[in-house]
Amino acid sequence: MKKGHILLVFVLFLINVNYAQTDQEESLREIASTLRNDNTGKTEIKKLRPTQEDLEAIFIKPESVKLVSDYLEKMFATIDEDRGVDPGTHRSETIVFKIKSNYLKVGVPHQLPGGYNWIKDEFKDFITIYGLKFVEPGKTSGYSLNAFFFVNNHWVCIPKVYRAFPRED
Repeated sequence: MKKGHILLVFVLFLINVNYAQTDQEESLREIASTLRNDNTGKTEIKKLRPTQEDLEAIFIKPESVKLVSDYLEKMFATIDEDRGVDPGTHRSETIVFKIKSNYLKVGVPHQLPGGYNWIKDEFKDFITIYGLKFVEPGKTSGYSLNAFFFVNNHWVCIPKVYRAFPRED
């Protein structure tokens, strides 16, 4: 294969990856819209709970999968009609942010909470970690919800997943 053909194939690959990422971000915005709704946000988050297979697709070590699974069991048990996602009606815009696990591991700046730096080596390579910010128009800070993962052909959410791991200082 000639160098020109290889370059063309690579460019087409990058374009395809970019479209896939844009589609994923758009579908996450739709989820954010559903979560924002007072009538559904408190129950919709439960639908995003990852399965064992989802956790195995995200984390490297079986020990990490177990820690997160135990954390989720406790966390999701506390979600009921009084607790869920409630960014407030004044935060009418949504910002989607993301970082690949590989970039997180080498210290690339990101918008996730600092706890993700503590657990960066727990993630498999090439996993994209997404977050949402519900903000007032024209602002960049507000109600944050993380982390979302698109694995096994669907979205899952593990809120504040870093809390599942003991912190080693």
